[in-house]
Amino acid sequence: MKGKTIKDVASYAGVSISTVSRVLNGYQNVNPEVKALVLEAVEAVGYTPNALARGLRSQSTKTIGLIVNNILNPIYSVLSHAIENTARKYGYHVFLCNSGANPEYELEYLESLYEKKVDGIIIAPTGRNKEKMEAFVNYGIPIVQVDRRIEGIETDSILTNNEQGAYDLVTHMLNQGYSSIGLIVGIQSVTTGMDRMTGYYNALSDKGLTPQTEHIKVGHFDEETGYKAMNELLDLPNPPRAIFAGNNLMAMGGIKAIHERGLRIPDDIAFGMFDDPDWAQLHNPAITAVRQHTQQIGVEAAEQLIYRLKHPEDRSGPRHRVIDSELVIRNST
Repeated sequence: MKGKTIKDVASYAGVSISTVSRVLNGYQNVNPEVKALVLEAVEAVGYTPNALARGLRSQSTKTIGLIVNNILNPIYSVLSHAIENTARKYGYHVFLCNSGANPEYELEYLESLYEKKVDGIIIAPTGRNKEKMEAFVNYGIPIVQVDRRIEGIETDSILTNNEQGAYDLVTHMLNQGYSSIGLIVGIQSVTTGMDRMTGYYNALSDKGLTPQTEHIKVGHFDEETGYKAMNELLDLPNPPRAIFAGNNLMAMGGIKAIHERGLRIPDDIAFGMFDDPDWAQLHNPAITAVRQHTQQIGVEAAEQLIYRLKHPEDRSGPRHRVIDSELVIRNST
C-alpha cells in the first residue's frame, strides 16, 4: 500500500503543505491551534516522516544548485557570477541551470539537482512548481528565492523593490509632462510582473490618472514581447507619448520597433525601463533606467543559503529581504 505523504496530512488538516512542514520541522512561529490540528492529522492519516531520507540529506556534498530564467539576460549573468564567487569563498561549488522561464525545464532541473544531492538551491522561480519546491523544504533542503518569489512557501528570499522602482520611474515621466504612458510588462504570475504593474498603476493613481487598458501590454520578459508590444502600441490611433518597459530584454525589442519606424527618442516618444545594463548608457540618447543592485542580491542570496546550511537548528522562520532599486535619469525621458 502506498505510504501517506505530507500532502495527505495537509489535505486532512485543511492547511498548506508548507504549514505542515513548519510544524514537523519544529518552527516556532506556528499558531498552537494550527499545530495541534496538524499533529492530529498526522496521527489520523498515519503519516510517518522519512527519517532515513533526512539522514541522507545531512551528508554535505558542498554543492549548491542555481536555477535562473535566462542566462542571456545581463541581470542573471551578474547574479550568477556573484553567487558563484560568494559560494566559492565558503568552499561550495555551484551547478548552474538555465530554465528559459519554462516550468517543465525548471521541474526537470529541480529533480536533477535533488538526484545530485545538492545541499541547497537558489532559484528565480517560474511560479509554476510550488508543490515541488515545498517538497524540497520538507526534505530539509533549504531554498532561497531570488529576483521573484512564489508566495506561501517557507523559504528565504532576496528581492529588488520592484514596485517602488516602477513607481519612481513612472512618476518621473509624469513629472516631465507625459500623461499618456504605455506599459510593456512580463507575466503576472510572478512577483516581478505583478509588482512592476502595481508600481505603474499607483504612480498614475497618485496623479489622479486612470490607466488605459489599451496602453498596457503583458507578455514574457523577452525581446520578442517587447518588439510585438511596442508595434501594437504604436499602431493605436492615439499611441502613448512615453513607454515604460518592464525589463532590459523587452526594452531592446521596444527600441528596435521604434527605430524601424524612423521615430526618435525622446522627441517622438519618451522611453524608460527596468534594469540598467551597460548598453543603456551607450544608447543615443542614453536610456533612463531603474537600476537593480544585482551584485548585492547575489552575494546576500548565497550567504543566506550558506547560513541555513551551517545553522540547521535555526527555526526562526523565513527571512525576506527587499533591496531598494535606484532611478537613473538620462536623456531618453
